[in-house]
Amino acid sequence: MSIENITKTTVSRTLALAVAAAIFSAAPSNAQPPPQGPAPPSPNANGIETAWYTGILGSQVNQAVAAKNQKLSGIEKLGSLTWSADTISPYTVPTLYNDRPNEFYVDIPYNLAYKYTILGQSVTISQSADIQVFCEGWQTGAGVLTVNAVLQMPFFDTDQFSVIADALQLPSLVASQVQSELQSITWGTFPIPAGQACSSLGVTRAAPSQQNSVLFDTPQPTRPVPPVVTQATTMSVRVLKVTRMANGGEYQALETPRLSLWAFYSNLQLDLPPMVEGQTYTPTTNAVVQTRVPSANGELVLIAAMTYDGLGQEDCTYAVFGYSANFGSGTQNLITPKSWAELIPNSTRPIWVYANGYQLTLQISLPGLPTLPGNL
Repeated sequence: MSIENITKTTVSRTLALAVAAAIFSAAPSNAQPPPQGPAPPSPNANGIETAWYTGILGSQVNQAVAAKNQKLSGIEKLGSLTWSADTISPYTVPTLYNDRPNEFYVDIPYNLAYKYTILGQSVTISQSADIQVFCEGWQTGAGVLTVNAVLQMPFFDTDQFSVIADALQLPSLVASQVQSELQSITWGTFPIPAGQACSSLGVTRAAPSQQNSVLFDTPQPTRPVPPVVTQATTMSVRVLKVTRMANGGEYQALETPRLSLWAFYSNLQLDLPPMVEGQTYTPTTNAVVQTRVPSANGELVLIAAMTYDGLGQEDCTYAVFGYSANFGSGTQNLITPKSWAELIPNSTRPIWVYANGYQLTLQISLPGLPTLPGNL
């Protein structure tokens, strides 16, 4: 959630209000919805050795180093740039979004080290890098492997270089040119050719003498969605009303919110009118999002994100409904939080204040689905 740039329009709040707002806060502002897939690979899954991805990353870095050496060759008192890398065991990790569905991907981490040597003196530059492998579109049953090399900005110790430049009595112009080149070694996100069809994703962590592999299953020709009962394969989530809660948690006296509502991977965008505290808005009947019915061991994950015209704030919350709760069938209330930093009396340190923001009243419908035990 982006909360750093919020400027409160009302600054005359008291500590009592701050405490009360915190007590009635919605879900923690830093909580992420749980990842919903892709499934773990089967025992017969396909595999691509991580060494193949390492080679692609190495090729990218080699090109960058060669380009830098070519530029450095035109600078007085030629030096040379070399590099090495340490690979860390790959692992499966979830994305950490607050305002959209999360999923698992394979991360292959690297520590890169560059050494620039000039007249017997050397300076080191370090860089973190990752190969990230996704099964993009897994939820459709026709996923595709997408792979990116993500190189963080290199860390260059300017003090270390200054000591060497002074020891070698490099002219200031030459030192400035060399430093500029070393500070701009390649970084950013670079796509790696992939494109294999996938429906699952995982990784092996092999013994030191063996290769790790990224694992994935090829989608079946048809992908039946296993509903709990045959009468329903899709379900709907309708926004019945949206209420701006009257608890003093305001960014502005009049706010113009925009709702983004996710049900699994289906999304609804709803523009709301300008609203004051206590006001309720009832949308038209088309404020509905449809998604598939989860399997008996699955879950329905709802995610609500509220943004506001003229503000950089985004407030998010989520709810999870399983089989025993009829996947939330019926009327449910979902409350998006608000948060801001505020000074308390006789203190120079701010506290984070949390308050309820907007209450969404939702109607979750599963056509033809009988009542299951544990319905909320």
